[in-house]
Amino acid sequence: MHIVSNFCRVLVAVFILPISAQALDSYEVNTKPLFKYPSLAKEFQRLHDKFQKVPLTIKEHEQRIDILETVLEKEGKWLDGYWLHGSESFILASSYSSEDDFPIARNILANGLQKVETCLEIKGDHLLCRFFQGSLLAKISSIDGIFASLRHGKTIHDAFFAVTRSSYNMQFRPNVSLIGAAYYGLGLFYRLVPDVFLVDWFWGIRGNLSKSIALHKKAISYDDNNPCSLLMLSVALFCKYHSDNDHPEYKAAVKHLKTAQGITPIDKPQEVCVKETYKIEKQTDRTCGYTQAKYQEEVKE
Repeated sequence: MHIVSNFCRVLVAVFILPISAQALDSYEVNTKPLFKYPSLAKEFQRLHDKFQKVPLTIKEHEQRIDILETVLEKEGKWLDGYWLHGSESFILASSYSSEDDFPIARNILANGLQKVETCLEIKGDHLLCRFFQGSLLAKISSIDGIFASLRHGKTIHDAFFAVTRSSYNMQFRPNVSLIGAAYYGLGLFYRLVPDVFLVDWFWGIRGNLSKSIALHKKAISYDDNNPCSLLMLSVALFCKYHSDNDHPEYKAAVKHLKTAQGITPIDKPQEVCVKETYKIEKQTDRTCGYTQAKYQEEVKE
């Protein structure tokens, strides 16, 4: 029981962001179902503690998913377990950056999506399960292609938007917060969805580059040391100002890339983001359809 209670304190300490100047409530993770299985809890804690210091290997992320799946098979009403699985699936899939590995990444994402959708079948308004539904769908869309995925657009948008309008925040990683990640997701959304009337007419969504930039700046206000947030703000700024190298926002984009390059990544996805900053530096005129999976087709009104 000492192991279990210690794990409870450690996990909750990492996943709760204390009430801040924004007067947001802390989200407390229910870990009791995991505590029923001390050996699994002990191993999950070991990996959890390691993850706070160094990136985990792909095998270790897979092990965390296996633990969650084992518990969820026995504790089918554990809602927080489902989004924890979604979170872990997102991180693991984001570790695969080679196009040859995208089928592997997509399968991981689809498995995580199935878990968070099971959560939503139980409680349709669960904030974290909705958030990871949007995150996983967005990542799948970047692999499948934006046009093949427009039908998911409103679900993705509404999942992220709900977080920005909620009273909760939490810290996923030392430089990744729930609200910061939601604004980040919305920033990507408004850059990648075409700013076209017919898209709005058929799917009820429409891109807006200026809004994308504003949302990425909002994400940075929460997670200013996140290389992925800095990368995607730069991408959006280059998309709008790439033809004017003297514009202050163009210069700001260059500065954000340099800042990201100076950050030591704390996990595999952030390591990918740092590497991608060098790619963007060399092609600032080709960023509007950029995703880490592939360049998405652009359509103008």
